[in-house]
Amino acid sequence: MPKLSPLVSPLVSLLSAASCGIVLLAGQAVSQSQLTTTFLSNNGGSVGGMIYFDLTVANPLGVTIEKLEINTVSTSGDLTVFLTPTGFAGAAGNSAVWTQVGVGALVPAGLDSPSEVCLGAGFYLAPGSYGIALAGASISHRYTNGGPGVPSSVANNDLSLAIGATSNAPFGGAQFVPRLWNGSLYYEVGQSTTPSCAYTRRFGAGCNEGSTTWYQEFGDLASFDLGGSMALPIAVRAMSAGPSGYIVVPATPAWRPPTGAPLQDNLAQSPGQISTSEFSEPIVLPFIFNFPGGAANVVHASANGWVHLGATNQLVDLSLPSVNGLLTQAPRLASLWSVLDPSANLSTNSAAGIYYDVDPNGQAAYITWLDVADARMGPPPAGATSINVQCVIYSNGNYEFRYADIVPGSGVGSAIVGWSQGGLIAPVPDPQSVDVSSSMPLFTTGPDNFALGHAAGTAQLGAALDLRVDHVESVVPFAFLFVGDVEVTQSLAAVGAPGCDVLTNTLAGALVPVGGATGSGSYALIIPSDPALVGTTYISQYAAASQRNSLNLSTSNGVSWTIGN
Repeated sequence: MPKLSPLVSPLVSLLSAASCGIVLLAGQAVSQSQLTTTFLSNNGGSVGGMIYFDLTVANPLGVTIEKLEINTVSTSGDLTVFLTPTGFAGAAGNSAVWTQVGVGALVPAGLDSPSEVCLGAGFYLAPGSYGIALAGASISHRYTNGGPGVPSSVANNDLSLAIGATSNAPFGGAQFVPRLWNGSLYYEVGQSTTPSCAYTRRFGAGCNEGSTTWYQEFGDLASFDLGGSMALPIAVRAMSAGPSGYIVVPATPAWRPPTGAPLQDNLAQSPGQISTSEFSEPIVLPFIFNFPGGAANVVHASANGWVHLGATNQLVDLSLPSVNGLLTQAPRLASLWSVLDPSANLSTNSAAGIYYDVDPNGQAAYITWLDVADARMGPPPAGATSINVQCVIYSNGNYEFRYADIVPGSGVGSAIVGWSQGGLIAPVPDPQSVDVSSSMPLFTTGPDNFALGHAAGTAQLGAALDLRVDHVESVVPFAFLFVGDVEVTQSLAAVGAPGCDVLTNTLAGALVPVGGATGSGSYALIIPSDPALVGTTYISQYAAASQRNSLNLSTSNGVSWTIGN
């Protein structure tokens, strides 16, 4: 192995790399059956959306589903499989009745071609009927609309798969029916625990990540727990903490009744009443609002309960509430990002709409969604629902969300509260959803930077397994790859690297050059064409030099990879 620099020499004693070669041991191969629908799609959903179908197991021994092939244009990501003991109808919008039963990495093949997802040992289904749901945060599904010439079910002697539905958000949003899933199920008859396909699974987390983003994702407006009343609203204040982002705390209950006329839409030539999924006219703040990653003195209110930080010519807000959208789209203050309609309640309340006011001292601006309707299932009857939210933007970089009466409808669809600078300039990390009401004071951990990341392809016989590393700091131009055969969890907090963990024993190691804007590199491991290797599993992890802790070390997440056909 090349000589290590003094900065990263602690790696040797901590992880004890044994060699630069890897010895592969033997396993056992098994055979599979399959059920295929079609790969002739005529429609597709949004990234992060979900597809549903019902599956009936006829074989009295049951089946173990070990691999899927799906139709997608996505090039990477993990697909997650969910199960409910009843059909998907009536359950698609309720995440509580679904159980995760499998997850696997996508091996992309392109439009209308089978993209493989191995589920490792898979999951067993006894005889009976089930609802199946498939989703991936960075995966979009291709499918076939139901109609003439499209079967309502596809079956063999063991399984029957019925046409289902799709949505553009997981367990939420409008359901589009009927939609035939494009794909194949690969399975063993009976209960099996021996994987036959190449399976890759990430586990653990890399360290030294920072994020100025904070948010809570609610599966449904019915579970939103920050609602108050006009007399006693619930208020949450985010106080600027410089490069670290924000400190989120409970605020003194307050509600400023809006004045003047409601805002109009963003159609400059002939502005009118703001309706579902429209942006407001430009709002010129009396000061410059500074936030991590940018600044704005022109903002727009979205009908859907959030503030666009910056000018836009867009008339329509087509973004549905999603974590992916929060992290990749425009900077926003998400007071209550859902699907709302400011015009639906006008016949019962002529004051309904979105308002903008400025405090007399000029140091605070108020954007108020007054008696807007819950439109997750389309325009509701006037007065049947009522959402009352206020966003206060302060000249010192603070902001506040105030929640008065929240009366949602019975529809499905998620909601998000929080903030992010978005990913238009550069990607930002995901700090994960937190329960705001029980987590305050909440401290963000900026500045924004990604944890050391490790990803892998699939370990197929006779092919090269790509073991990738990303987000290596620009300290030294290489990272260390370690490969073992046992998952471990050894914290390095006591030796100066809090949050960093060793996740594998060490059988072998390699020094991997890195470069580019994201500090990336890869190691190609050739898998021998030996069928006896099928089913054997190894663990890999990267480590790299860092300036973010006293040990001068970052560790990545771990990846478990099982060799398969």
